[in-house]
Amino acid sequence: MTGESTVPHHSPAQEIAEAVSLLDLVADWRFAEGRLNAAKAAWRAGTVKHDDAEFDDARNDFDALDDQTCALDPVRLRELSRAVQGAYITLTRDLAAAQAQLAAQTEALTPSGDTKGAYMGEFQFEMRGVDEEGEETDIRIDTPWDTIKQIMAAIRSRAAATLARDRHE
Repeated sequence: MTGESTVPHHSPAQEIAEAVSLLDLVADWRFAEGRLNAAKAAWRAGTVKHDDAEFDDARNDFDALDDQTCALDPVRLRELSRAVQGAYITLTRDLAAAQAQLAAQTEALTPSGDTKGAYMGEFQFEMRGVDEEGEETDIRIDTPWDTIKQIMAAIRSRAAATLARDRHE
């Protein structure tokens, strides 16, 4: 054995699916081993005959699964183990980043002294008005804090509705 897998590399999702399939195979093998051991114990105790169908089924299931597990490429198993470990690390990092982003967005959309200080004076609108000399002019007016809070609430409401819709699809 050269230590190199002959199996082509796949995407991380495909490798995880393959790893899950192999774990299912090992679980089936262990279950079949338990059935065979129970059948052997029953045979030794004289409660079942050696040629009983239950004993034969357990032995056949175990032998088939044993052949499959013995045929597994150990290099490929190690590759899959590392792929799953890498995916776990990536998913954990991505989850932490998504949680931090959600916390920052939630804070930014929640009325507080901090957001009031950050947003007051940031948003304006123009109106036509008259200056001190009676001339028509454009006047810039800061958006009132109550209006900013209403906008924040509308954004939170829209996000919640979108999330609820996506969960039901």
